[in-house]
Amino acid sequence: MNALGIAGLTAGALVVWVVAMAVGYRCVRGARAAGEGGSRLEGVLPLASGLVTGLVLVAAASPWLAATDRFHTPGGAVLALAGVTGGLVLLLATPAWVGLMGRFAGGSQPPRMLRWIVEWVVVALAAVLVMATGTRFGVLGVRGEGDVALGAWSGPLTVLWLVAATGVARLLDGLEGAVNVLLLVAGVAVAYGTLGAGEPVLNSVALVVVFASLGSLRFNFFPAPLPLRGTGSAVAGFMFAVLTVMARQKTVAALLLIFPLAVVVVLVGGVMLGVMERTLLPEGRGGAAPEDKKTKSNPPEK
Repeated sequence: MNALGIAGLTAGALVVWVVAMAVGYRCVRGARAAGEGGSRLEGVLPLASGLVTGLVLVAAASPWLAATDRFHTPGGAVLALAGVTGGLVLLLATPAWVGLMGRFAGGSQPPRMLRWIVEWVVVALAAVLVMATGTRFGVLGVRGEGDVALGAWSGPLTVLWLVAATGVARLLDGLEGAVNVLLLVAGVAVAYGTLGAGEPVLNSVALVVVFASLGSLRFNFFPAPLPLRGTGSAVAGFMFAVLTVMARQKTVAALLLIFPLAVVVVLVGGVMLGVMERTLLPEGRGGAAPEDKKTKSNPPEK
């Protein structure tokens, strides 16, 4: 890539970061003004705005990026990026779909089971849209047998993977900043792995993911002024799943299992250490409390 291309990528990445930061600060001010009545969708807006802005910029630059790409034509790249952007927008509209189903159910909010069904139907529709616009698995790497063409199974397996990967990433829902870090690590891995590999479109998408994650991490990391939960974690998990399909890298896909497992191990270890501390060192946590209480309750006689 020449100096002009590097300058363009750098400028685009900075635009993505600035957009995510600007939207984040605006959402923080709005959340403080609204108090408890604020929208839960505000937590995902910094990340989503950065991702959508970056994908639009990459699509606009596709005639130049795809000219030297091994896997994408200019038209194919634009169509694939439009599908990913459409999937993100569809997920962002999940609260509206849930509210609509609630009205059909005769109340302001649908039952929990119906809400759960609607959320996963939206994820499945987003996955179908991404697959239909060209982002899919074409081959399956089998150890000892090389690559196996998926043929007619390409579409269904891609949709299944996108939905399953989004679900696994959503296991981190409620752990402030965890999904952002997962997305950031995956983006860095893909961006580094595609340097000089003849995949400028994928490299640009990975940089968009990296800088959108960096821009939103300030607002979603503990203590998070804008928690990334519900629809937010679904959007982040879906983008991670899309990146694994586009990258076709086993190391990136392995993060899907390693990262949540590592978080669970750390949390369980912290709980066990807390239990051991209370059990083995009770006097160290307040052994003098009874004496202090006795002294205060029985003051000396005058």
